[in-house]
This record gives sequence, structure tokens and C-alpha cells, in this order.
Amino acid sequence: TLTLSPSNNLTLQHIYVGTANSSGDVTGTLHLGLSNTFSATEFDIAKDNGNGTVDIASGGTLSLGKSGARTLLQVGVQVLNSNNDYGGNLDISQGTLSGFFSSVIVGQKTGGAFGDAYGTLKGGNGGTIDIGAAGNTANFYVGRKLTGDDNSGANGTVDFSGANTLS
Repeated sequence: TLTLSPSNNLTLQHIYVGTANSSGDVTGTLHLGLSNTFSATEFDIAKDNGNGTVDIASGGTLSLGKSGARTLLQVGVQVLNSNNDYGGNLDISQGTLSGFFSSVIVGQKTGGAFGDAYGTLKGGNGGTIDIGAAGNTANFYVGRKLTGDDNSGANGTVDFSGANTLS
């Protein structure tokens, strides 16, 4: 568990919360402060056999990516053969999310066995969500199962209803 300071301005290549990359099971939690500006190539919450949660202080803001340097956001993306369920949660419902994203993937399963992938993204109130740049193809996947046993699944939930703009 990591709790950030009230004001955070970070330039990073990757942000991983509860990301196992097919190693042993992991769980991670990140508590954001009141003002959070992150420039990162990739932000993964609950990848492979990991569970992860990111939340924000009440009234806080999270700004991800920049117009010319977008962030790949993945929440609850499993690429492994497992009978276990794994899930991620990005909960900004008590604050504001703004972001420039190269792609957004929430709740995706690739791999065999019976385990499910779960992803939840709550964008909060206000903010601007921009997925893909003009002339560049972006992906926006919610609850996507690529391979796996018939009894496995992918479950995704995204709520951008409070955003000022989605483009």
C-alpha cells in the first residue's frame, strides 16, 4: 500500500499497482492525494495474477498523460492461464479525472482455465477524457474476452457519466 502526499507531480515510464506479470499472486493499493499529475507511458492496475486498487482523496484531481505523450490505461487485464479471479479498480468517484489516453482497456481476459478478469473505472465529476489522438487509432475495450475456457470471463465497468467531455 502506498499513500501519496497531498500534491504529486510525477513523470514515469510505468505505474504498476497490483501487477504480477505472471509471477506469484500480488495485491497493491495506491491512495492518491488532492492534486495528482502523472505523465506515464503505461498505467496498469491489476495485471495478470494481481489485484489492485487506486482511489483518491475526496475532492482530489488526477491528470494522466499529455496531448503529445498519452498514457495506456489498463485496469483488470489478465494474460495467463489461471483458475483464479483477479480484478482492478480505479475509483476517482470522489474526485475528478482528466486524461490523454493512447488506449483504455478495462476487464480483459487472455489465456486458458476458468479464472475471470474484472475491471472497474469510475471517472468522478468534471474533467476531460481524450482517447486517441487525431490520425492515430486508439482502442477502448470494456469486458473483452480474447481466449480461455468457456467458463472463464471478462467483466468491465466504466463510468464517465460525470465527465465534462469525452472524445
